[in-house]
Amino acid sequence: PGYSFLKDRLPFQEYMNALYQSKLSISPFGQGEVCYRDFEIFELGVAMIKPTMDIVNTNPNPYIPNETYIPVDLDWKELNKTVLEMLDKPDKIQYIVENSRKVYDELYSAHNFCKYWYDFFSNIDGIENE
Repeated sequence: PGYSFLKDRLPFQEYMNALYQSKLSISPFGQGEVCYRDFEIFELGVAMIKPTMDIVNTNPNPYIPNETYIPVDLDWKELNKTVLEMLDKPDKIQYIVENSRKVYDELYSAHNFCKYWYDFFSNIDGIENE
């Protein structure tokens, strides 16, 4: 009661507007575990519910359970319970939103992005350069 849920495909601008006005967004795995949708959610300041990323090795890794996203089991069985619990915890939602933005901005700053690729290519031969 008092909440609305969107599940249908929307034109992009309507989707972005709806996402911007949302408290929570669900981000299932798609053609991989990490999806552009995750970054839209981080960018627009919405708390993300996603299958646990503990099984995923990604770098950089913005996925910190209950810090930058709300994990659910891979089978989604507790999704409804998780959504209802989170809607009763607006302070927790706000914490996750603020923390995920901080982590996102830090990991994906222009400096860190360039440094990551610089380090990657400078060490491609397996020999550490100084």
